[in-house]
This record gives sequence, C-alpha cells and structure tokens, in this order.
Amino acid sequence: MLPFNPFNAREHFDFIIPGDKPAALLVHGFPGTPAEMRPLAESLHDRGWTVRGLLLPGFGSDLDTLPRRRAEEWFGAVKKALLELRSHHSPLMLVGNSMGAAVSIAAAEQVQVDGLVILSPFWRLASAVWPFVPLLCRLIPSLHPFWWMKVDYHEPRVRLVLNRFFPRIDPDNVRDRRELRKFKLPLGVFDQIRRAGAAAYSAAAKVHIPVLSVQGIHDPIAKISMTRLLLKQYAGPVRYAEVEAEHDLLDIALPVWEHVRSLVLGFARTLEPVPVKNR
Repeated sequence: MLPFNPFNAREHFDFIIPGDKPAALLVHGFPGTPAEMRPLAESLHDRGWTVRGLLLPGFGSDLDTLPRRRAEEWFGAVKKALLELRSHHSPLMLVGNSMGAAVSIAAAEQVQVDGLVILSPFWRLASAVWPFVPLLCRLIPSLHPFWWMKVDYHEPRVRLVLNRFFPRIDPDNVRDRRELRKFKLPLGVFDQIRRAGAAAYSAAAKVHIPVLSVQGIHDPIAKISMTRLLLKQYAGPVRYAEVEAEHDLLDIALPVWEHVRSLVLGFARTLEPVPVKNR
C-alpha cells in the first residue's frame, strides 16, 4: 500500500444526515469512501430523507487493513447499517456505487429494503482472466504497478484516475511521484472483489424489490454487457437507464450528474408513502 493514507480527511468518514421517516443507506465503491456519495446524499436529504454514507471496513482511514479484509465483512457492515436504519425508518432504500453495488445486492437478499439503486454496478470484469484471479493471487501476491508501468503524468485521463484514487497526490510533484512508485497493490483484494461480485450475481435472482440500475454507455470498468447480464438475474421489477458517461456517475462536475440525480430522486419518489388527504 502507500506509505501514507490519502483518505484521512474528515470528508472520507462515515456520515449520517438526519431527516424524516424515509431513509437511504449509500455504499461507496473501490477504493472510494462516503465522500463520493455525499452529493447524492444531500439531494435525497433535500427531499426529506434521512441519509447515511457508510464507510466499508478496510477503506478510508483503515486503508492499511484492506489486504486483510474479506467480502463477508463488507456484507456484514451493510446489513448492520440497514438493520439500524430499519428500526426507526420506512421506507428504506439502499444505494450502491460500483463495487458497492455488488455488496448492496448481496445484502439486499438478507435484509428487507424497499428499493435498491445500483450505479455503475461492478460485479466482474469482462475478461477471461477474471475467474483465474484466485490463482494469480497465489502466484503473484502483490506488485508495484507504478514501478513497471510507463505513466504519462501529463495525460488528462491519467490525471483524472490519479485524482480519483489518490486525491492528495500531485502528479506534477516529483516527491509524490516517488511515493507512488512505492505503492504496493495486494492482489488478494481483487479476489475479495471477485467474491463480492459472485455473491451479488447469485443474490440477484432472489431480490424481488424494485431496482433502479444506471449504466454509463462508455464505462470501461463495469461494461454494459456485464450489467445487462446481471440484470437478467433479477426476480423483481427493474428500471434500467443507460447514460452518456463512463464509470463515474456521481461527480457533480460532469454533465451526466444532473441526469443521474434526477433518475435516483425519481425512483426514491416512487417509494415514498402517499400523503393521506384530509376529507
């Protein structure tokens, strides 16, 4: 891992914004934190929802522990948070982003929720190598990607990726580049992501609640073909939207943000109780 943790700032911590009876649990992706879910959380809160942004075990300030974490810990954290919200709130909506979508699907099989939103749902790579990840982990426990990769730090796409995964890294700073070269990636983490995705695919056939799935047309990570395959598994009603975007659907600086926000708020509205008119 990195010799420093770029996710120690308060914005990356677990959060809750109290509101009315309806509640939503928001689950971030890999290697993100609740910070990526904050704009959507605030939009839901503006409609009166209580919202919680959950920090999964091994992420954020606990990033150094990630190589030791297991997919079951992520499922358990989501289920625990759902049960806590369920005891005081209804309806209850679960929102998962990227890998967090896979974790959320698996949790939705075991805890009663009223609606599920999956954004850029990553459950497997569209690659023949993906099933062999456990074997690769045994052969190559870890690697230093920035040591052997030729990285053009001036290329806009590279800078966007670095900003997402290492928000406190300055690609123009020689010292920060040197630190990146020390970054060690434990491949076992990807096996846990693979296991989370397999659990999600299996659980989807048992999920009968309404689902909203939003997919970027140009997503290079959670590809359309894989998302469509996942959606065929669902037992309940599915709303599916393909939008003009790549993997990140929650960045308020992107043109797609308002569309995604509108889709999620529209779906949330269908779960809200109908007001009783006075006679």
